Order: sequence, then C-alpha cells, then structure tokens
Amino acid sequence: MNEAFEGTGEECLWHYLSSIDQAGKAVTQASLEKITGAHKKTVAGWLNGLQFPDGEWRIRVFYFLSDLGYCVQELERLPAAVRQLGKLYTVGAITFDQMVSANVISGQKYFRSIFSGEIKWGSKNKRLDVIKRFCENLGKGGEQQISPPKPEPHMITGGTIQPLAIPAPRKMDENILIIHTLAQLVLATIPLAERVASSDFTPSDRKKLHELTKETGIFQLSNLMSRLCSETARNNIEEKSKK
Repeated sequence: MNEAFEGTGEECLWHYLSSIDQAGKAVTQASLEKITGAHKKTVAGWLNGLQFPDGEWRIRVFYFLSDLGYCVQELERLPAAVRQLGKLYTVGAITFDQMVSANVISGQKYFRSIFSGEIKWGSKNKRLDVIKRFCENLGKGGEQQISPPKPEPHMITGGTIQPLAIPAPRKMDENILIIHTLAQLVLATIPLAERVASSDFTPSDRKKLHELTKETGIFQLSNLMSRLCSETARNNIEEKSKK
C-alpha cells in the first residue's frame, strides 16, 4: 500500500480483502490459520464476509492488519505501552496467565475490553503505569520475572491458543522477544513460500518476488536460514565466509 488506509479493524479487513484476488485470499487464509489458531472453516467465514473475528481472534487480526501497514483505529487509540503489550502477547512473547500473575491485567474480560475501547486511558488510570513498567522491564531485561506458563492452553472467547512456552526462571529480555517474533514470522512465511513455489505462480511472478526483495533478499534469507538449521551448520558457514 502506498498510503496507509485508516479505519476500524472490520473496515481495514474488508479493504484488504477487496484488494487481493483468490490466490491472495488462499495465502491469507493459511496465514490467519497460523496466526489465530482458528479452524479453516472459521477463517474462511471471515474472508468471505460472513462474520468478523471475535474475542482473541479479533485482537490477533488487528495486529495482522497493522503489520500489513493498516492504521487500525482500535490499536491507534491505545497508549503506546498498551499497544506494545498486545503485540508481545500476539507474537507469543508473553502469555495471558503471565500478564494476570504480574497484575498487568485483571482477567479475560478486562483484556478484551482494552481492545473494544471500553477502557479510558487518562492520567489517573493506575493500570497504565503498571503496563508501562511491565513493558519497560521486559524491553530492558530488568528484574521483572516471568512465571512459567501453565502446560495447558488458556481459553479466551474466540478460540483456544497454545502459547509459546517461555522457560523459567530466565528473565524476559530483548533476545527472547526477537526469537519469538522470528518464530511467528517463519511460521507465517512457510505457507506463503509454499504457494509461491507451486505451479499456481508463474516464473514471472517469482521474478517479481526477487525484484521486490532487491534481487538478493531471497538468497540472503536462504543463507541465514541455513545457518539457523543447526549450530554445526552455522559454524561451518561462518568459517567458510572468513576464508
């Protein structure tokens, strides 16, 4: 998008869907299934305009659209620290139970109300100060300790999401956030790459991909992914690059 489209989450989703073809919808379907954990029939209903996601699914779709460059009003009206908290949650860097145990949120209803616009974030809102300190500590790798998540997935209206486990008692720091963010991007990239590599796309389509990634982007990514396959592979590739 050359100019950011601004609207409610629902308006942004419909705008996005109107800008892609059937192949694009198939790719989006696969991505949203990964991101939200929703059943494929449920996601198909969203993409066909039968309904808009609710509960936790709605929040995850908000951030999906935001990552595409949309100005989602439900996110834009939130203080920066609150938006960051939601992002940390949707990428799996923190879990719902961890937010509750740290007194960042009081429960499911409060968490949902954050993104429905029911919470007023004035200067007298003490919860905002708690969220700011929590996010600052996570970003700086400070003394904030994160309790290990429970082994079972946590239910929030809209679906069951299996949280990414964060080992304890290791502190949450920038490295952990990067690892969890990269993991989500890899999982979202796999179905996209599978589609583009299939016969559904033409050689000219794939040539366009190389052009959009500045010709060398695919090769750079391939090299980096090879280095991440194992420590042995990483060490071997680094040794060769030094010669």
